[in-house]
Amino acid sequence: MKDTIPFLFCRYSLHIGEDRLDATATQQALNEIQGRFLPSGPTAEQRGEATIVVMKPEKLRVKKEDVVTWRIGHKPGHRTVTDYNASTQQMSYSIEKDRHILHSTVIALPRLGAMAVLDRTNALNMGARPALNRTRAAFRALDDAAFTYSFLRPGDLQAIVDKLDLKEYSYTVRRINPTPPSALAAALDASFAAEGIGIQSGVAKPMPGGTMKAEAGLIQSTMDLAGAGYGVLGFKGDTEAGHLAQIKKPPFSMDKKENLKQQEKEHPLRIFLEAAGDGEADLASVVSELLRFYSEEDGTPDIPQEPA
Repeated sequence: MKDTIPFLFCRYSLHIGEDRLDATATQQALNEIQGRFLPSGPTAEQRGEATIVVMKPEKLRVKKEDVVTWRIGHKPGHRTVTDYNASTQQMSYSIEKDRHILHSTVIALPRLGAMAVLDRTNALNMGARPALNRTRAAFRALDDAAFTYSFLRPGDLQAIVDKLDLKEYSYTVRRINPTPPSALAAALDASFAAEGIGIQSGVAKPMPGGTMKAEAGLIQSTMDLAGAGYGVLGFKGDTEAGHLAQIKKPPFSMDKKENLKQQEKEHPLRIFLEAAGDGEADLASVVSELLRFYSEEDGTPDIPQEPA
């Protein structure tokens, strides 16, 4: 089985003052802070704790796009060590000072305001969420800089599903109150009413060797309900390039607002790419998938392009 590398995909915004940073300005900003250990926040700054570091910022031309990559690092300063005494059969734990830097790779497309963050957690790497939070903290070291990130927004689930050959689709939906979001959703809700169903959960899979698509049936009708806050969904599927994409199904709530909040903030898109010979993901593959999910069909990004 081939080793795969998970990346978390998200939108981001990086500004200094009112200026949104293009690829060149992003690299310049990173160069200003690279190699400096920085605090993770106001409390850490008051304590004199500087544990975050930006490493190896680069601007590259990939797939005719200006791409900026860097490593975001975190130096805990200590580690927990386990020891074992065979004669007493006792395990003991102690804390040692350590200069090791946990790190994660960030690949950004400033033109699209989209990025991919390595999402491995092991002895070398921290996960994507800590990496994003530490990236935000690192940019605070620049005067008047602001870095924010976000995951899903209205319409994203439908757009992502349309780009995939689905291998698994899971959902939980409830009755509508008061207005159906679509004719398909209304028909499904009517079938619920006829049989006294209030909440329905399910997992759909294709026939062996096959894939699924959202059409005028179960997948589309439950997606319509979830998109209006009447449910939640998750799925796995292959992109056109054969990479596995996944969004995990968040917890379901009878509260529409809570369901929408879960979809928007809690469960981002992950893409699993095959590892190259050096154990790293192919940069061109990551960029291709960012373009696939964050560009419009005609190739025009859905946010303003960077200045020429």
